[in-house]
Amino acid sequence: MPQEQQSGTGTALDVDAILQPTEVVNFEENKWFVDAGVRTTTWAGLDFILEEKPDLVISGINEGENIGAGGAVSSGTVSAAVTAILRDISAIAVSAGIDLEDEQRTRTLAAYTIGANFVTDLIAQLQATQGDEVTLLPAETGLSINIPADDSFFVTNGGNNIITGGAGTDRFWIANAQIPQSANTITDFTIGEDIIGIAGLGIAFADLNLIQNEANTLISADGNNLAILSGVETDSLSANNFVFV
Repeated sequence: MPQEQQSGTGTALDVDAILQPTEVVNFEENKWFVDAGVRTTTWAGLDFILEEKPDLVISGINEGENIGAGGAVSSGTVSAAVTAILRDISAIAVSAGIDLEDEQRTRTLAAYTIGANFVTDLIAQLQATQGDEVTLLPAETGLSINIPADDSFFVTNGGNNIITGGAGTDRFWIANAQIPQSANTITDFTIGEDIIGIAGLGIAFADLNLIQNEANTLISADGNNLAILSGVETDSLSANNFVFV
C-alpha cells in the first residue's frame, strides 16, 4: 500500500521522484508500504515484492465511492487496478461509501465488512465459472465495485443486475451520467419509502416512460430502458418517488 493517503490522485506522478530511489518497507509479515503514488506502488508490488505474477490484483477497500467516468479517472483506488490491467493482470477496485450523517461512522465502517465479504464471494463465483480460461476476467477488463454506506444503490453502464435494497428506506440510482446497457431489476421497491434517483442525464419526471409489463413497471427514457420495478403498479408512481440531479 502507499505510505500516505492517495485518494483522488488518479494517474498523477511525482516528477521529483523520477529516477530517484523508492522506499519499500516490509513493516509487518506480508504487509508492505511504498513511499510513492498508487501507480508506482502497484509497480513495486508486481516487480519487487511478489516473486510470481499474481492471478488478481485487488485495490482497496478505500473510503469514498467512485461513480461514473469522472470518479474513475481521478480515483487512486481505480488507478491502481488499471495499472495492473495494463500488465495483463485481472483487477478489482473496491470503494466504500461514506455516510456523512453517521457521526459515529457505524455504517461507513460496516461497508468495509460488507465489501470484503462481497469480494470474497465474487472471487469464488469467478473461479467457479472460469473453466479453461487463463484469467478470472476477460483480457483488458476490470471491475469497480462500490459498497454504499447509506442504503444507496448505484448502477453503472453495464446493467442487467438484480438489486435488492432490504429493510428501511433505500435510494436506487438507476442512471449516473450514463445509460445502462440493459435495465436493472429492483426486486423490493416500496412506494412511499424508497426513492429512484437519476443523475447526470439532464431529464425530469416528464421525460420518463412508465410502462406496465405484467406485474412489473418498466422505466425508460428516450427509448432506453433504465430499470424494472418488480411487483410495482405503474399508476402508483409519481414524481414524488423520483429525484433528479
